[in-house]
Amino acid sequence: MLEVKCLLSMTCKSEDLLRENIREALRLEGLKAQIKIIRVNEKIADRLKMKGSPTIFINDLEIQPQNVEGTS
Repeated sequence: MLEVKCLLSMTCKSEDLLRENIREALRLEGLKAQIKIIRVNEKIADRLKMKGSPTIFINDLEIQPQNVEGTS
């Protein structure tokens, strides 16, 4: 089973839309996944070198392009 892990800043307002988009994408692809939404503070985000909020991983692989910074 796939694991979708989403890291969001404490102030990110995209959680509801993010959950909806993930569910719809999984439905369209006929896939099942465990979805984890994790809120992180600024200190943890800096330590993890988050490029934006949300930062999304599928099976521990980040899906955002590596040379892009900012909010997704």
